[in-house]
Amino acid sequence: EVWVGTNFYYYPNGNNYVNLPPSRDPNCNNGPFCFYTISDQVGYAAVTSAGLQRLGLNIGTLDHVVQNYLNQLSEQCLELGIPRNKIYSHAGTNFDVLPTNHVWNSPMAAVMNSAYYGTSLYSYSWNPALAPGFATALQKIESAP
Repeated sequence: EVWVGTNFYYYPNGNNYVNLPPSRDPNCNNGPFCFYTISDQVGYAAVTSAGLQRLGLNIGTLDHVVQNYLNQLSEQCLELGIPRNKIYSHAGTNFDVLPTNHVWNSPMAAVMNSAYYGTSLYSYSWNPALAPGFATALQKIESAP
């Protein structure tokens, strides 16, 4: 699963825990995802490396870098002789507990011709029709040659 813009949380004074057993990790009393409130946006390096920094860090630029990465992996698999029906892309999206002051890629990031589509909808798995961007991704796939 590729998902740029997430996995950005950190423990305050995290380096103090490096040589301690996991049982000594900080306890979060506000639920399993409360560390997401202690986070920094990621994706700047990916967007800059792709030459998209002038467009800013947004869903579109993150979609571009994730799609490019997944497409390169898929194309390499095809070149190695792995049939397309054994290759799928997979991007994570739509996780409601993530901070609202961060951006991350959308379901469109995994849409490409070189692989079958895959995504995790997390917070919308109970009703994918409500997942932002999912219907658009499916329409793109259905209109592909």
